[in-house]
Amino acid sequence: MGPRNHHHFNLPAPIPDRFAIDDSSQRLAYTTQDILTLKGPGEGQTRTYKFAAAGRAERLSFDAGAKALVVAFQAGTGLYVFDLENPGGLQPPRMIRTNSKVQDWNIGPVGSRVAWVDSGQVELADLASNSAEPIQPLPVKGLPRLKYQSVAFSPDGSLLAVGDNSGLVVLAAVDPQSESRCDAPLLLEARQPVHQEGRV
Repeated sequence: MGPRNHHHFNLPAPIPDRFAIDDSSQRLAYTTQDILTLKGPGEGQTRTYKFAAAGRAERLSFDAGAKALVVAFQAGTGLYVFDLENPGGLQPPRMIRTNSKVQDWNIGPVGSRVAWVDSGQVELADLASNSAEPIQPLPVKGLPRLKYQSVAFSPDGSLLAVGDNSGLVVLAAVDPQSESRCDAPLLLEARQPVHQEGRV
């Protein structure tokens, strides 16, 4: 098995606040204060977008096919979703509106689903929607009534794991016919409290 191809990205000063690399290592996204930069593997493949009073980014991530980029900020609510297939460059993002600051979020490794925790409850959305309107969240039904703070997909995207700060973890299969429905949730007890940032 030969070595994988590697791409080198030259980053200007100052050092980026946050960055993400897509699964193919072809694209790099990073934020420096209120500027988002997206770089491709070749010369002239750099695009930028300036946020309006959004503050510093807390986290950013590509979806499985690098067709969308999701950004969350340290202050404020909601998630910003950029369409990376738009030939006109980085256009104003679509919003996933939430009631409070997103506690944790995770993009599925297959397809274009994103799950997040808003005010202790788990919600889902499909990033592939072509509408210019804000992306509508779907509350995840069928989970035990707990105050969740962490969420993650399984490697094949078929299971959703959510946890609370008492050490309880719920594993549930997401019904493919209804993406907001979890069937037969399994309740586990962890030895340590569950952390945020997808580390369920």
